[in-house]
Amino acid sequence: MFIDRVKAGRIALTHNSVVVIDELATVGTRQLLELQRLQDRHGFRLIGIGDPRQCQAIEAGFVTRLLEKALGGLPSVETTVRQTDARAREITTLLRQGYAATALEMKRQDGTAEIIAGGYREVIARAADLWQQRHAANADRARYSLTVSTPTNDDARAIGEAIRTRLQAAGTLDRDRRTLAATDPNTGASYALPLAVGDRVRLFNRTNASLGDGRSGAIGDNGSILEVRALRQTGLVLRNDKGTEGLVRWETLADPRSGRLRLTYGYAMTTHTAQGITSTEHIFVTPRGSQATDGHKSYVSGSRHRERDYWLTSEGAEKQEVANRRPLGDPRPIITADLWTNWARNLSRAPEKLNATDLVHQADAVRRAAAGDFLKGMARQEARTEHDGRRDGLARRFQDGQVRAQVSDSGLASTFAATNRQARRTVARLGRTATAVREAVAAQLRRARPLVERASAETRTRLGHLLRAEQQRRAAEQRQRDPAPGPDEATRPYQTRRRGLRG
Repeated sequence: MFIDRVKAGRIALTHNSVVVIDELATVGTRQLLELQRLQDRHGFRLIGIGDPRQCQAIEAGFVTRLLEKALGGLPSVETTVRQTDARAREITTLLRQGYAATALEMKRQDGTAEIIAGGYREVIARAADLWQQRHAANADRARYSLTVSTPTNDDARAIGEAIRTRLQAAGTLDRDRRTLAATDPNTGASYALPLAVGDRVRLFNRTNASLGDGRSGAIGDNGSILEVRALRQTGLVLRNDKGTEGLVRWETLADPRSGRLRLTYGYAMTTHTAQGITSTEHIFVTPRGSQATDGHKSYVSGSRHRERDYWLTSEGAEKQEVANRRPLGDPRPIITADLWTNWARNLSRAPEKLNATDLVHQADAVRRAAAGDFLKGMARQEARTEHDGRRDGLARRFQDGQVRAQVSDSGLASTFAATNRQARRTVARLGRTATAVREAVAAQLRRARPLVERASAETRTRLGHLLRAEQQRRAAEQRQRDPAPGPDEATRPYQTRRRGLRG
């Protein structure tokens, strides 16, 4: 790290030195403070260059906004010349201004944005196929370059493995010569890294190499992509994009804690690593869905190209995110338009980090709002009490407070205190008496319960006898009122009808 090398004396700075910070927006407030302290000590000039709309700092703070407040504004460049095509410049400008949905629709119309059917593996495969197709289509262009960016190092390594498989199948990459035990120091992930002559690898930190003729020096920094020229017993022979070639020893690449090599494939990189590079064409891949990115990252990945860029995302991941936002049991089908809307929604998110001064301003705004709301509430209460003809509100409360203060200064306060203590003692005695009464009543109830139960049983028996006697009496009366019919009475209606017919 530059700051550490300056502190260690490996870099000498004076009042004639100029230190330029590239990608200023990725610098944290603590790092900027350390640079300013070094500036006070050595007197060098400090210049910062960066775009606050691109990736923000990994560490805490938003130094660009902090500098704008401190300096009263910063000069800015509002146009871009990287893209050679007017439509490509328009799309890039829309991304920077926050109109990601419009930019995505334009790329959809151009056929350079694709929702790949399937999930993670299908998107990785499509990215590798597209990489191979674009290289084949531009094989006659000596200065053609193609880069790939993706949200995470794991995704970049998966894309690199897929590209290597296709290169070896096509015969353009040599067979594997050695498999290294590698690690990602950022995430702690461990993995096997097969390497062949001609492979492209990416460094995770500033790396020194033996450059020949007894010379040594840095061959790359964190994020640098180099070509493998040879694999030796002592290390790797690598060549950087400037044509410098050198031997990097295994111990130089080894992680101090695990001993594994800090190295990965260089066919794809993270969006943070891609910030600052320029290539003829670029492929932006989100194999886990667009939820892994936002407006800052999409602006970075969507502006690396000079001629054309391609965006790829997963249909399965987009569908899953849409379904997760809907209520359970929602019967609506998820259609293609929903996926594009979800993609645009994620690209439009542009969260910004807060500085400590922002938190202070927020707290002050809350305090002021609370005070204002309190005064408004008290004003409404004063108006109501005045309308009702009652003396209340702040004035009355203030007077009551004065009376309480006067009473506390007089002998009445001690009298009230003694009376209060006597009242507490009386309440305590009443409480104890109530407890004794409850216990006595409970004992009497326990003694009376058998007598009550016997009386209740005798009463139920007597009532049963009386009820049966009453039922028998009523049955006898019923029989007396309605005697059973004799045999002659049973034929009387028929005889009556016969007489009626003869008459």
